[in-house]
Amino acid sequence: MAQKRMLHVILVLAAAAAAATAPGAAATADAAAADIGGAAALAEGPTADELEFLAWLKKQGAEFNVELRTLNGVRGTYATKELKRGDVIAKVPLNAAFWAAVDGAEEELMKAAKDPAHPLAPYLRVTPTLRAPGPGEPRPAHASTIPREYMHLVGGAVAASRAADAQHAHAMFWAEHGLSLMRKGITAGDFKAAVVTVARAASFNYRGEEQVVLVPLLTMANPASGCPNWLSVQPCRAPPQKAPSPLDAPNAARDGADPSELCAVWSSGGAARAGAQLCASYGLARPDLVFFQYGSNLPASPPPPLALEDMANVDEVIGEDGGLDGTLLSGVFDGDLEELKEEHLRLSGLIEALEADFAVASATPAAAEDPGGAILQGMLQLWRVRAAAAAAERARIEARISEEVDEEEL
Repeated sequence: MAQKRMLHVILVLAAAAAAATAPGAAATADAAAADIGGAAALAEGPTADELEFLAWLKKQGAEFNVELRTLNGVRGTYATKELKRGDVIAKVPLNAAFWAAVDGAEEELMKAAKDPAHPLAPYLRVTPTLRAPGPGEPRPAHASTIPREYMHLVGGAVAASRAADAQHAHAMFWAEHGLSLMRKGITAGDFKAAVVTVARAASFNYRGEEQVVLVPLLTMANPASGCPNWLSVQPCRAPPQKAPSPLDAPNAARDGADPSELCAVWSSGGAARAGAQLCASYGLARPDLVFFQYGSNLPASPPPPLALEDMANVDEVIGEDGGLDGTLLSGVFDGDLEELKEEHLRLSGLIEALEADFAVASATPAAAEDPGGAILQGMLQLWRVRAAAAAAERARIEARISEEVDEEEL
């Protein structure tokens, strides 16, 4: 049980990051915010397995205004009609979603994924992170799967420490439970796949106990920083919520409903045209947190916030227990004129270092654990996203310096 709690810490860190909300995020809830991938003109339609999954999902009573497409090799979720704030993207009965108590969620998911006759098999079969990679296939990106040969690419001591902690926790868990799991036909690869998948789960409070839930379609959406869309878990007969509310808080209506009467409702936080790619919300999503927790890179344009590793107050954001202070995480640097100048100088040095080191980083060979270099390419893209975020933040600081200078001259 102790090692299961160690895994739970990773979920808590992700929850802290998701709880941080960008200042003024609600004001950006428009088509640009909800459309992180543009129109799907170059997209491919769903696969045969995905079509089977979507048909199965409808039979379970789900309602959705979204479809699966692959754009430039990346699968995403796209609106099938024009949406406005509060409209339902997808409403899925919890009997068609995987959910379990936080403690033991990975083991429950491993068992479900290994059972071809499991009631959720059509969904689990199209969840790519659940399938252990075969010979020559890359592992999904996650802090626990970053090859040691790539540690010079993670961004610094903070990210390296978090990756090392995750890998240590997983190694200790497998040391304690591996033999018993192997007796059930579950391999170390199955375990890693389950951990990476549960890392993408949402969590909610039900009758005083924290649950994790993998919601079909929502788990297939790509993240975007400050994404306005939200998830609620509520009685299916209740009207959809018109504004987000904390999932981790007790909810009398939810607690009073039988599990078979509950639905997960993914709602639009702003206007989105038909064909727009619909994002998954992780609050103020910082690039390195998203990549090492969810295996995805945020778009470089528009630039996201600074990476956690690149924040001026990173040591304050991370507490003594390794947790993240959600308020500080979502903070925006400000200060007097001298402090702003110092921050501008710091950011200029960061950008210069990122640009100078990128050529060397790009020469990193693919590790044996990453055949084809998929994780490597993702980490190099994270490097580019960090640079774009730093450049945007430096421009913001320059504008603040101009404001301060103008005030001093008055």
